[in-house]
Amino acid sequence: MTVERGRPRALLLSSCAALLLAPSAATGREAPVRPDAFGINNGVLWPDGLGELPTARHADAIGRTGLASVRAIPYWDQIEPQAPNPRTGEHTYDWTRPDAIARHLARNGLRWDALLGFSTPWGGEVPGTTGGAPRIGPFVSYATAVARRYGRDGAFWRRNPDLPYVPMTQFQVWNEPNLSGSVLAIRPTHYADLYLAVRRALLEVDPHARVAIGGLVHSARSGTGNAAGFLQDMFAARPALAGNVDAVGVTIYRQNPEQVLEQVRGLREILDRLGERSTPIDIHETGWATRGTVLLTDIAAVSEERRTAMLPELVDLLAASDCGVQKVTPFAWVTQESLSADAAGWFGLADRRTAELKPSGRAYVDAVRRVTTTPVAPAVRCNRPDLPRLVTPDAARRAPLAPVASRRCSRGRFVLRFGLGTTSEPYSRLEVTLPGGRPRVTGDPDGGGPATLPARLTLPIPRRRGTITVVAKDALGREQDRATLRLARCPAPRVTRR
Repeated sequence: MTVERGRPRALLLSSCAALLLAPSAATGREAPVRPDAFGINNGVLWPDGLGELPTARHADAIGRTGLASVRAIPYWDQIEPQAPNPRTGEHTYDWTRPDAIARHLARNGLRWDALLGFSTPWGGEVPGTTGGAPRIGPFVSYATAVARRYGRDGAFWRRNPDLPYVPMTQFQVWNEPNLSGSVLAIRPTHYADLYLAVRRALLEVDPHARVAIGGLVHSARSGTGNAAGFLQDMFAARPALAGNVDAVGVTIYRQNPEQVLEQVRGLREILDRLGERSTPIDIHETGWATRGTVLLTDIAAVSEERRTAMLPELVDLLAASDCGVQKVTPFAWVTQESLSADAAGWFGLADRRTAELKPSGRAYVDAVRRVTTTPVAPAVRCNRPDLPRLVTPDAARRAPLAPVASRRCSRGRFVLRFGLGTTSEPYSRLEVTLPGGRPRVTGDPDGGGPATLPARLTLPIPRRRGTITVVAKDALGREQDRATLRLARCPAPRVTRR
């Protein structure tokens, strides 16, 4: 359906932490789910809701849930309603509405998962309408502009230095392109070209960006669903897709959680047959309406009581699975709730007027909090124990950077080593301050991320005994983490946790 938290990371200082910082694999051990694994679709909160719903109240309420992210659309036709200047080719962008969305989300520590779409009256294959496939060149320019404004080191963050820094890092190209007969339908070959072009452009803006194939409808009764033929046609027509897909996103609407998992299993089989055995799966939409019948499916409405029971069950099934699911964003926070027969208007998990969670919304949030704070036992669902699960070992969740002082001093110098692991927001620079000294800066001040940071620094032993301070900063120079080492003697400094 097209209607539509990043906290500072704590530093764990341990001499063995650097050995535990590889991305999680399904090793069979119990571990909590990654905090960023579960989010929510905004529904009709943005941009349709601006001026219509208590938007700030809703954003605050989402922030209080502890969910990590919100899926929303920076609509192309609102950002760029007019074609570029025909003489100069210059683009003119109106950022009023998306800036309002970004501001609401950032104030609550929420990351914006961007659904890039849709067409414009001037930028589509069919002129004069916002329906149908976009022309690739203009769409790539729009997507690039969005990333440059809201992504890492984006113009929006430079102009709003007082806001929490939660840049856009995950992008979805279009939505439901395989929905035959709809205004969103795109030919498989055209969509493959569109995806490859957008991904290439976004990676030039941010080499750490994650770009997903967008929301393929995968809700048919069979295990493989109707995403199979579309993906097969894409990969057959464009061999360049092999190894160049960050994730495949799907929308899955089925009668119960077990049927949703069956669809996931079918998609995993499809990707494995295509040679994409390590490509993650994102569930861009799933859920249940309390009125009406879901379009193009036989999924009837369920009671609020039934939905309250099914959402936690779905969280548990996906959290434990070995199918390579990496992101889950149920549909939706708030919906229209106007026409009884229109199921799309009855998926909302929060009250439109008060922004208070309904029982089903509370059940979802509580289930996510449970699986992200307590160990989850792995379960065999796809017989793929080699795939990463939603879980991440504790050390990788809590110790993206681990400074450790060497045990030997030589010629008046000592070595400070760093363990750099998986992070949702890469560090761009480190500042190391010795007792009585000025900060020593290392890393790429232009935002190169962990790959540019050294694994070790050789530093002079300070004349005064005292505290060594290590500060990790983002691309805009904002502090992300801080740790101190008490250099009482050389070797074996004492470590202080923040």
